[in-house]
Amino acid sequence: MFVYFSEFSIIRISEILIKLAVSIMVTKLRERSQVTLPVEIVKKLDLKTGDNLEITLEDDKIIIKPVLIIDRSQSWFWSKEWQAKEKEVEADIKAGKIRKAYGYKDLIEKLEE
Repeated sequence: MFVYFSEFSIIRISEILIKLAVSIMVTKLRERSQVTLPVEIVKKLDLKTGDNLEITLEDDKIIIKPVLIIDRSQSWFWSKEWQAKEKEVEADIKAGKIRKAYGYKDLIEKLEE
């Protein structure tokens, strides 16, 4: 069976159903508002028991995203400024701009060069 979409495209119903089956998965809302995520999604996102999920509402859609909760004492490392410096250091390492120092005296000598 074919479906006529416009004057230029005719698409088979079976092709549409295959595409829908891949991208749309249905689950039921259970008691106490519990939902089971389809195994395909769990595997694709490499989710594990105990992972944190952010749930937001956009118009009439429920959006579920995996999130990483960072301890407040470690939040400085994930700031934009610190991450920019980390990228700078990674670039220096790749460019071979890193040297070893064998003790503090050696370090000071190399810094003065």
